[in-house]
Amino acid sequence: MTDDLVRQFVPEAYELLETATTALLELERKPADEGAVNRVFRAIHTLKGTAGIFDIPAFIRLAHAAEDLLGAVREREVQLDAEMVDALLAGADLLGGWIGHLEAHGALPADAAEAGLHYAGIYRGRLAPAGAAGAPTGGPSAPVDGAAQADPAALFSEEGRREAHAAWRDSDGAAAPVALTYRPEGDCFYKGEDPLHLIRQVPELHDLKILQAGGDTDLNGLDPFACSLHFEALTTAPMPELEHLFRFVREQVSFLPLAGDSLLGGRCPSPGPARNGVADPVANLSAEGRAIADVQLLAFDRDPGSPDWRTQLPAAVETLARVFEAHDIDLRDDLARACDQALDSGVPDPLHALLRSRTAAREQAATATDAANAAAPSPGPQPAEQAMAGERVLKVEQHRVDTLMDLVGELIVAKNALPYLAKRAESGIGARELAREIKAQFGALDRISQGMQNAIMAVRMMPVGTLFQRYPRLVRDTARKLGKQIDLRLDGEDTEADKNVIEALADPLLHIIRNALDHGVELPEARAAAGKPERATLTVKAFQEGDRVCIEVSDDGGGIAPDRVRAKAVQKGLVDETRAAAMSDEEVVQLVFLPGFSTRDEASDLSGRGVGMDVVRSTVERFGGDVGLHSLPGSGTTVRLRLPLSMAVTRVMMIEIDRGLFGIPVEYVSETLRLMPERVRRFKHAETFLLRDELVPLVRLREKLSMEPDGRARESEAVLVCRVNGAPVGLVVDDFNVGMDVVLKPLNGILAGMPGLSGTSVLGNGEILLILNLKELV
Repeated sequence: MTDDLVRQFVPEAYELLETATTALLELERKPADEGAVNRVFRAIHTLKGTAGIFDIPAFIRLAHAAEDLLGAVREREVQLDAEMVDALLAGADLLGGWIGHLEAHGALPADAAEAGLHYAGIYRGRLAPAGAAGAPTGGPSAPVDGAAQADPAALFSEEGRREAHAAWRDSDGAAAPVALTYRPEGDCFYKGEDPLHLIRQVPELHDLKILQAGGDTDLNGLDPFACSLHFEALTTAPMPELEHLFRFVREQVSFLPLAGDSLLGGRCPSPGPARNGVADPVANLSAEGRAIADVQLLAFDRDPGSPDWRTQLPAAVETLARVFEAHDIDLRDDLARACDQALDSGVPDPLHALLRSRTAAREQAATATDAANAAAPSPGPQPAEQAMAGERVLKVEQHRVDTLMDLVGELIVAKNALPYLAKRAESGIGARELAREIKAQFGALDRISQGMQNAIMAVRMMPVGTLFQRYPRLVRDTARKLGKQIDLRLDGEDTEADKNVIEALADPLLHIIRNALDHGVELPEARAAAGKPERATLTVKAFQEGDRVCIEVSDDGGGIAPDRVRAKAVQKGLVDETRAAAMSDEEVVQLVFLPGFSTRDEASDLSGRGVGMDVVRSTVERFGGDVGLHSLPGSGTTVRLRLPLSMAVTRVMMIEIDRGLFGIPVEYVSETLRLMPERVRRFKHAETFLLRDELVPLVRLREKLSMEPDGRARESEAVLVCRVNGAPVGLVVDDFNVGMDVVLKPLNGILAGMPGLSGTSVLGNGEILLILNLKELV
């Protein structure tokens, strides 16, 4: 595969997975929605077809199994339920992880085949049993025409068994005989499969049986477009070669390792419980580990009367123990005891009993784990999050690109006028006329640059719906985990904002929604007792307010209890008792934003660590926004985030301090004034002044920036009145300067993370302008 193909495949695959996930959640809420089931089916079908250009059989096999299950749902043959949605979402998460691994390493993970088979088996297990020709067959564990019998004599011809026995004997036991069962799907011809051609490619093939599914069939009623045959093959080919050959139809094939002596009527293996034909716990090994273990297991069932049985059995047990240890399975002591018992009794039954007992224990643990996962599913990484973690791709409407191209054409024309202007200057044109022409040309360039700025900003704008798409899955999985019933409503998905703003909102919204689900929404029985509907409603709404984008998250849960917040804040030492008692209920509720605050006594994987809402406020304020919180006990809570529409271009007011220029975003600036010294009042070490009956504190920026006072006596102070967190503050500066639009760049290098600064910009004369972060300074 080539890098170009991968770069094209990855974003398209993520988008298809996101479409499938969204449609699947809609289908779970509305099982009769034909549009939703068609969308999820088409997305998975397209994903499977697109992945066909790569040699990733595990990916295609899993997508194929999901497609078959969704096809049965679409045809109303299978009823969709919450457990099926859990399994399909988990499979989508697995596919998403594989896409990221493919992008980073050019191949799927080493365990992709085993993980894919697990979910493919779950999907095919939910399909209705195939009754007619052409219906999809079940998993590989289903018996077919006696093929699951352990006696090779009942399966294969004597000539074939003798050939396999000779090959096994000549290889000194290395060529382990394998009984292979291949059950093609009824509609395999429509998928480009040729079962007969595939089975004939089996290497070291000693015998082949072709069976009719369901017994004899009336030829007059035979469907020529459906495969109704099954295949039984006897081979001594290595297991890795067989798995590679059937990699695209792995869920339709099972392998049963045989003892070499059993081919001529000797002892038959006692495989015990099996998964895909391999005895557990061997089934939990890697492909290489299984190949080694299968050979050692053959020694268990050799004739105990043979002279080499007592020497070969301990050697096989030792090798098997080392294979298990390499896979973090400790069976050495148990195998040693079972081997001693087998040598004493002269039969391998104790070894088989050991494997069966470990299998039963493992299956019981797996059943308990599956039940726990069904009750508390883990959301896992979602396709949208995975896409944002990789190379970012921005889709742009054609007309916006056309606008940019038109402006580039105008820019070229304006640029070509500059040489003519230079020639006129050389020819001795008058200074006044030359200045007039330069100003005119500057005006043209300014108009074009403004147009390009607006056009580029339009290109960077994207709807917040791209952000909202990840939250239905989060709400659905978290609600199931908490045992709550919650409906999610999304409004204003078409509201546009700069893509950097949308990305900045991702983590704060995640914390807010989790808090609403965990803290805000009550359990169904508590809601019913309070006279509320058992199903709660969580609303995420986006809208534009001036030059700001606003996101509101509101729930109809129990709200925030001010008394409990007040008590917790005092208990944790965040405020003292006197101040807490003097605070209003509205002010007390805002204490949830303090670092380290939580109303939970014990932390969970969702909340309770005291960092959620603090992270929300600090993140939003870092990007020039603010957070508001309103809550009514018993009625619900609303959190509002406000961020600038764009963070690329910022309007700043320039100020002078110690002969240097600094910028302050104009959104904080209320007014400028000259303050006479007699208007300044002192309260202990603080300075204040009265502005229209409002007491305003004074902050000297020289002190905040650790600069020496200039020591000059001034008739008046230059004061920039700003509002920070809704409260007025007067900033004492040396002088005012002009306002201008600047391109704000984040701090890098040694300045990265410096408090009090939000970024830098380059002025027209090449100087660097530092942009102050007032919320950190004051």
